[in-house]
Amino acid sequence: MPFVKTGFPTRETDAAWSVSGKDISGCADLKSMLQTAGLDWTVGVVPAFLQVDKVSGTYVEAPNCLFTVREDLSPMDTGRVLGHVSSSFSPAQNEATLSLFVGIDGLTCRRAGTFSQGRQIWCVAHLAADAPRDSPEDMFGYLILRNGHHGNGSLEISFALLVEDTQTIVSLPVAAAPRQVRLRHTHSMVDRRVSIKTILVAARKYLSANLRLLTKLDGMSLSDKRLTAILLEMFPPRSPTRRADGVAINTRVLVHDLFLNSSRRTAYDLWHGVCWFLDHYEMTSRAVNADSRMVCSLWGYKAVSRARLGAQMLKLLK
Repeated sequence: MPFVKTGFPTRETDAAWSVSGKDISGCADLKSMLQTAGLDWTVGVVPAFLQVDKVSGTYVEAPNCLFTVREDLSPMDTGRVLGHVSSSFSPAQNEATLSLFVGIDGLTCRRAGTFSQGRQIWCVAHLAADAPRDSPEDMFGYLILRNGHHGNGSLEISFALLVEDTQTIVSLPVAAAPRQVRLRHTHSMVDRRVSIKTILVAARKYLSANLRLLTKLDGMSLSDKRLTAILLEMFPPRSPTRRADGVAINTRVLVHDLFLNSSRRTAYDLWHGVCWFLDHYEMTSRAVNADSRMVCSLWGYKAVSRARLGAQMLKLLK
């Protein structure tokens, strides 16, 4: 689908978060959400054992060494072992994790799924908020929940501002409002539930700040000279980048063409084009499916690029 306002061309690929996982927006309750998303299983913690005598086959329990396992799988099934954890690790079960987003006014779960056979689970929820009348396009706030059962990282909730028509994240880095919060696995679910109210306040602060900045960018026209300077700073000259399928792509030329196809050619149109490129073009072989593309876009190298390029865009407002 082309951009309605800017007239950008049809996207190269579907945004990862629009095709990864399962659609749970039509589920009536938490149980049906878990079943639809394939998350209706629990995580157990089992001790690790060390072999001390190969001849006799004697094993002893390893101190402070445990494994998390999927309890819906038998001991010999591939994917049963999720990770190695310490004795202080307390798994946040899938049902309890998704329940953080259920029953909250203004919060609607859209999609959910797993990464790496259950080592991580995720859920995307729409946050109802009133956008300013003069906002550049129809934008909506989203909360992205990610929880690891593998022992690395914490329960994390990120905030994102999404242009609905193009499925493009246009969030800018806002120093006064962090884009994500983390909840430790050692916290009880009661503590996490209480924290959700605080998290929603932080999310609305972050999204409101972004809307104000994007509205300012939408009011800034760019001359050809200024545009060229910005693009050279964002994408310095180097050898052509190759897409995952081997096709050579000049990123700067591509983003420049997207900008020229926009209707008003403002600084916001440039930023939208940059984000569209990040979300819909895959430039490496690391992201071979929708799940890996989603990880790259939201938490991986593309998220780093978005923050770096966004910081350069913010220089225009100074």
